[in-house]
Amino acid sequence: MLAVSYAKEIDDDLTEAARWYIGQRPDLGEDFLRDFQVTTCLIASVGQAYREVVKDYRRVHLKNYPYAVYFVVYGSRAVIYLVIHTSRDPALIQTLLGERR
Repeated sequence: MLAVSYAKEIDDDLTEAARWYIGQRPDLGEDFLRDFQVTTCLIASVGQAYREVVKDYRRVHLKNYPYAVYFVVYGSRAVIYLVIHTSRDPALIQTLLGERR
């Protein structure tokens, strides 16, 4: 089992996405955050099974939302660095990952 922690920007990533979903339908914001928590548990239990996609960053997709979570495994812990919509430009994703580490 990996201990999971978060880069400081993750709160902003989640807040922005949840606000957008709340604007669509109030209960979707909470559902989005629950889906993120399930994904965090998945990273904790099998995070090392995900392949590295950008340098040493691994990626897992939320089950019910078009968002990806980028994280790095350091021994017995994982650090989540980015939560981003899957339609975003790959160049932006690489830039953000470089800035957040």
